[in-house]
Amino acid sequence: MKKLLLSFLMLLFSMSVFAQLASVEKSVTGIQAGYLGLWGYNELKLDNELVFRTDLGFDGGVFMGSGLAKTGYLLNPVLSVGIKYYYNLNKRLARGKSIGGNSGDYLMLMSRFHPGGRIVISNYNDLTTSTSVSLSALWGTRQTIGKHFIFETGFGPTYVYNMTLGNSIIERSDKSYFGLAFLLTFGYRF
Repeated sequence: MKKLLLSFLMLLFSMSVFAQLASVEKSVTGIQAGYLGLWGYNELKLDNELVFRTDLGFDGGVFMGSGLAKTGYLLNPVLSVGIKYYYNLNKRLARGKSIGGNSGDYLMLMSRFHPGGRIVISNYNDLTTSTSVSLSALWGTRQTIGKHFIFETGFGPTYVYNMTLGNSIIERSDKSYFGLAFLLTFGYRF
């Protein structure tokens, strides 16, 4: 009985020590390109499973319609900040999977700011966009491929508030609306 109790205590102790090893990296910086956009990012460690994420880049878009002479595209600058919680790091380690580069499943609360106005790259002249702020709650997964390549996907509800409405041919006329945020990116971490 003593041997069984001792074995159980050693197992319990080793599991608690092992669980403490799982942690996000101190800082991860890189670039990501998605289905519509290009961003530079940084994830800064706040706690073992929590990071502060910042992105600076361009969200892209394609638009077309019967009143347009040609299909259009735009790249709109965006700044985003968020808190990311990686909730399965210990489980990944226990299964022998890597958590390098902050690989794992996560929940994220993210806010995005588009400055709007004429700060936009497009094949249409004099295109303006509205200044907007959005708040999204995302569930996602991030996987490191090799040492430097990243694949990330996620989705969740989003709320968008247009602070100004542009005179654009492509925007919603709603002051605010709910939608679905979708994330699909490939990237390189430095």
